[in-house]
Formats: sequence, structure tokens, C-alpha cells
Amino acid sequence: KGGHVSALFNLGALHGAGLASPMDVAFAIDCLYKAAEAGHPKANELLVKFRDAVNKANEASYLN
Repeated sequence: KGGHVSALFNLGALHGAGLASPMDVAFAIDCLYKAAEAGHPKANELLVKFRDAVNKANEASYLN
């Protein structure tokens, strides 16, 4: 709370893409959600992309 919005977005993007070690998707989503709530213009877009990627991965594992 009270963090810098762009920093939250960047942390979420880095952790979600696996560019931070260790990869932490839950932390990434939390950061992006907070950034979106604070009004970051691209945070919602990236959250949707993460959701879509998770859904595709779940569908692929279900089909195999």
C-alpha cells in the first residue's frame, strides 16, 4: 500500500514473465492487481494476458 504504481507494474511484469528469480506468479498477479487498482494504464491488460495464458495452459494439460 502506498507503493509507486510503476514499480508495482514492473515487479509484476518481471516476476510474471520469469525474468526475476525465483518466478513467482502469485506475487506478480498481486503487484499487477495493486497497480491496476491504483490506475496504471497497462496493468489490467497484462492481467488479462496472464489469465489467458493460465487458461490455455490448463486446457492443454486437461487435454493431455
